[in-house]
Amino acid sequence: MPEENLPEHAPAAGICWRASGLAWLVLRYGRTRELARKLPDWTALFAQVQAGAEGAEHLVVLIRYLLWVGDEAVHAAAGQMLHSRAF
Repeated sequence: MPEENLPEHAPAAGICWRASGLAWLVLRYGRTRELARKLPDWTALFAQVQAGAEGAEHLVVLIRYLLWVGDEAVHAAAGQMLHSRAF
């Protein structure tokens, strides 16, 4: 849901929507060969989720999932993304 469509009484809801959107993307592409190619495009989204109140906890879950289902290419892409200056 775009931020401009979020209710005014839920200012932090944007982070929640970003976290759930990122979770959906990770689940959608988690077992595909496309994931390693797509991860770098999601760096800004990972950073936005991390900025939230419980962002670190959300990212821990997503990274664990990537390590569990991903191949070496996914592991390398995730490592590069996490070590990038975007975080």
